[in-house]
Amino acid sequence: QKLMQALNRVEQEVNKILTTSHMTGDQSDIFETYLMFLKDRGWVAKMTKVIETGLSAEAAVQKVGDEMLNRMSLMTDSYIKERAHDVQDLINRVIRHLRKKTNAIRHLPRNTILVAQSLGPAELLDYDLAKIKGIILEEGSQTMHMAIVTRSMNIPLVCGIKNIEQMIPQGESIALDATSGIVYLNPSDDLLDELNLKANHQKRLKAKYMQMKDLPAQTRDGIEVSLNINAGLSQEVADNVLSVFDGIGLYRTELPFMLTENLPSVKEQMDIYRKALIQAQGKPLVFRTLDIGSDKALPYFGRNPEEKPAMGWRSIRMTLDRRSLLRNQLRAFVRAASGKNLWIMFPMISTVQEFQEAKATLDMELEREKKRTGKMPKSVKVGTMLEVPALIFQLKQLLPLVDFISIGTNDLTQFLYASDRGNPTVWNRYDSLSPAFLKVL
Repeated sequence: QKLMQALNRVEQEVNKILTTSHMTGDQSDIFETYLMFLKDRGWVAKMTKVIETGLSAEAAVQKVGDEMLNRMSLMTDSYIKERAHDVQDLINRVIRHLRKKTNAIRHLPRNTILVAQSLGPAELLDYDLAKIKGIILEEGSQTMHMAIVTRSMNIPLVCGIKNIEQMIPQGESIALDATSGIVYLNPSDDLLDELNLKANHQKRLKAKYMQMKDLPAQTRDGIEVSLNINAGLSQEVADNVLSVFDGIGLYRTELPFMLTENLPSVKEQMDIYRKALIQAQGKPLVFRTLDIGSDKALPYFGRNPEEKPAMGWRSIRMTLDRRSLLRNQLRAFVRAASGKNLWIMFPMISTVQEFQEAKATLDMELEREKKRTGKMPKSVKVGTMLEVPALIFQLKQLLPLVDFISIGTNDLTQFLYASDRGNPTVWNRYDSLSPAFLKVL
């Protein structure tokens, strides 16, 4: 009963944030995701089950939350990894209610720069935002949801600075250059003047960009560019794609597999994919097949530690070896897209033969469904992600076989520069706009 009361109070809080903070687009999506977790029966059932073993409600929330966070921490996919901060934020909020600690507005001195190990988007809204001039976090990256929220609120954010909380005493004078990612302790007057000049330049640039935001996505020589989003939850499709985007260029399918204790059935997968397709309202939606492996551990799969998980047994390599996993997912795609256009993309393809194997598996499922019900997708487009450099040198053989190619910039860049993008000490050692990378493109 205490758990259900706490979950209900957190849901009320999140709804209040959504209705009173005038958020739009990406910002509101983050809090809609919180609601999805709060209403997820599987998540609540797991906590209830733990309580029935004798743990307190607070301990149950912490245990289930920690298990989910541990799984997420093993992943290199920044999209899923950054959701760990949202989960942590949500867990903290539920526990605070279980401890009867209210979330009253926390008052701060004027011109405060908050320094913390981590901070969630909802937790940020517990502070007096008018007083916050900047935030420094030990954890996180530029793709975390906090970055989206702080950017919309015009609050500079620098993250990924280890042990910063121990380094800066309370009340210390700090200046922050979030554009360069630099923190200055006890800055001089000359430095402050220089930073003020940079800040004014940023304001002028922002005003210029605001004038351009409603222009068509078109190059100066008249080439139209299709602007698509990445998504991994049907909620994101509903909230984003219907207004300004042309479609979903990448729909990550691994989230439902990772947030449950059991492998989702064909029907469970089909329901998720069908909902996403309905919400896309006819706009292209490209399903990426499971991108899992030793760095994205599933709780119901055995896991052998690998020295180089990013280059190990993952993604299409794993699903081709465990073919029933791939077949079930492709079967769910085909059934979900009955009467609709179906786009499927295979990740981490490194040879033409791998693509041919994956495509043959899809053809098998299409033929199976044709014999079974005759209810088929209106059209089927099949492509691959290009993220392994070896595939660049096989394009002549590959191009006749595919309908499209999607460049997986993150992995392609890290493999090209031999720099682990999950390692904060080397993630600034490659540049996807460098002459070398542009030559690859």
